[in-house]
This record gives sequence, C-alpha cells and structure tokens, in this order.
Amino acid sequence: MANDKQPGYKNLKRGRWKKGESGNPNGRPKKDICLTSLLKKLLDEVPEGEKGGRTWAQLIALVLVRGALKGDRFLIEMVLERVDGKVPQPLQHSGPNEGPIEMSLIDALHKKAKEHKEAKG
Repeated sequence: MANDKQPGYKNLKRGRWKKGESGNPNGRPKKDICLTSLLKKLLDEVPEGEKGGRTWAQLIALVLVRGALKGDRFLIEMVLERVDGKVPQPLQHSGPNEGPIEMSLIDALHKKAKEHKEAKG
C-alpha cells in the first residue's frame, strides 16, 4: 500500500471531500473565449439589414462561388477542395529504372559518415 513518504505520492489527505462531493463543483470552465467558437457563433448569425435572412456563412459561400464563376483560380480551387476534397498527389516509391529501393542501415551510416567527414575538412 502507498505510503505518505514514498516518492511520487502526492500526499493526498484521505477524507478531504465527503463521499459524493466534488472537488470541482463548478466544473471545467467553458471554452467560449476561443476564436473558433466565436467565429462559429458569428457565422450562424444573420447580419443586421440582411433582407434575405441569410447567415454570414451563407453570404461568404455566395461570395466564394461568385468569385470562382468570374474565373478567380484561387477561389475555384478553394470551392472545389471544400466540396470534393484535395486532389491526391501521386508519389513514386521506386529506385532506379522503376526497381526496388535498396538501402541497408550500414550503407546509410557509411554515407552519413562520409558526408560528415567531407564537410569538416
């Protein structure tokens, strides 16, 4: 059994709280202050004077689509990536002549040692 004097023991006093009583009665503080929460809340609001009843998010989406339709390549790419996702980039994992990559740990260490030696002197 843990001893009060053992290293690593946090010296918690038994019976500090009664059974069923919380050590943090107010709970974890709310995260309303973070920028993401504030932006999400604001984007869901309808701006003052908006006759169509559209939210900020809907208005921004409309601006993006209109800009893309006018030919703005950046906005075209942004709209398509939001809808379809980013286009995967093909990667080639092969050695010379489409063969396998051959490399051993010893070869890699020798190469690094040689590079280090050449850099020094």
